[in-house]
Amino acid sequence: MHGYCIKHHRRWAAHGDPLYVKNIQDPVERFHAKVKRLESGCWEWQGEILSNGYGRICVRQRRELAHRWSYEHHVGPIPDGLVIDHECNNPRCVNPDHLRPMTQQENVLRSETDLAAINARKTHCLRGHEFDSANTYMQRGTRQCRKCKCIRERDRQRRRRAERLVST
Repeated sequence: MHGYCIKHHRRWAAHGDPLYVKNIQDPVERFHAKVKRLESGCWEWQGEILSNGYGRICVRQRRELAHRWSYEHHVGPIPDGLVIDHECNNPRCVNPDHLRPMTQQENVLRSETDLAAINARKTHCLRGHEFDSANTYMQRGTRQCRKCKCIRERDRQRRRRAERLVST
């Protein structure tokens, strides 16, 4: 392999130069060169993928998330205060038809895996009491069940009484 690693050997074999890099200056051409169109309709990003699964593109020496760049290029500016959601739930998808602006809260609540979204969809506490306006209060940003709090408080008082009786 002429002393080259696989990547550089392939470049040498294809172009006669192990340091050859195809440089597409037009960001639109470069974008579409890194997209694979799937049967599902997704345009799956084949370029750099971040650890969170989102694609990244470098445009005019600025790194941008590929799905946001795609939305802004094909649709228009992202409205202030909104984020771009993948309706297809594929973070590598850059198809503008699959991208929709929404609030961060809407985006989180749409998630199938985010703990906040899972908890927000719950209608009853662990003991089966309904989360309604009469039985629910907020504590440190989370919903709490009043009936369960009463049960916990009653149990705590019983334990304290029992401890006092044992210690005397």
